[in-house]
Amino acid sequence: MKVVLSHISALEYWRSTLSDAGLARATCRAKTLPEKAPHASLAKKYLLSHTNLFSPPIHVLALDGRRKNSSCLVIHQAKTLPDGSLRTIVLPGCDEPLLITSPELTFVHLASLLSFSRTVHLGYEFCGTYAPDKNEFYGMRNRLPLTSLSKLNCYTNKAKHIRGAQAARTALPHVLDGSASPRESMLAALLTLPYARGGSNIEQPRMNAPLVLGKRNRRDANQASFRCDLLWPDKKIAVEYDSTLCHTGATRIANDATRRNAIESLGFTVITATWPQVKNYREYTRLVHILAGHLGTRIRPTCADYSNKQLALRSELLP
Repeated sequence: MKVVLSHISALEYWRSTLSDAGLARATCRAKTLPEKAPHASLAKKYLLSHTNLFSPPIHVLALDGRRKNSSCLVIHQAKTLPDGSLRTIVLPGCDEPLLITSPELTFVHLASLLSFSRTVHLGYEFCGTYAPDKNEFYGMRNRLPLTSLSKLNCYTNKAKHIRGAQAARTALPHVLDGSASPRESMLAALLTLPYARGGSNIEQPRMNAPLVLGKRNRRDANQASFRCDLLWPDKKIAVEYDSTLCHTGATRIANDATRRNAIESLGFTVITATWPQVKNYREYTRLVHILAGHLGTRIRPTCADYSNKQLALRSELLP
């Protein structure tokens, strides 16, 4: 039976190592949904018993959504889908390929379930070079982006009739390409979201943008370029996020100093943001005011309940 995985199940797949390369990354012309969803027994037998990838219940898309949901199966009804809505995948233990919602459609579906700030954070993840992974030491792994901001914008413009599309379009202007970790995404969102959303309303930077070094600095740094976590090239400002997890030890500290000196030699002001700073509300406030000063602006919230909005945003984004 034809099966189309969607919503939470699709997200679990796109966060798995199976999605990092192979068939899932190839375009797929299919966009016709099955008339009926699979039976719950089929979902339990093939999708829950043969792989640890999915948590129950399995979410699927079908034209007819009248079949009752169960503890192991949730059926979502849909009609027509735009091009680029589906991908073909092969799962361990399954004899035939399955279909799954593309990263773009998955983002739209999840936007209907998540808050605004969590939707923005998911957009950073899908357009970033990492995936959350509890099996890795740092809780994430590196990979190529699932999609891009331009692809998400293009898709949501074609998918206006799909539930979640409006929420997705509302979130996308606040998403940036190129984040390299969940905490970079969190910091960028805290800094750039508007006051009304609890953010600091800082202008958007480029994330992990390359800076090419001069010949002398290439010699000293032993490399031709660096990538800055958050970069405002026109203002000559760079923010380097020091996670403390991967920036400890004498060798790494020395490398970070060399990196900072090389960036500053190009005329950039480098501001270091640490996790304890970001996590502490007062320290974060000081950091933001310093950054705003270097960018030639000031933090001037226009909403009376700004502090409450800030705390609400932080409670959603900070682990």
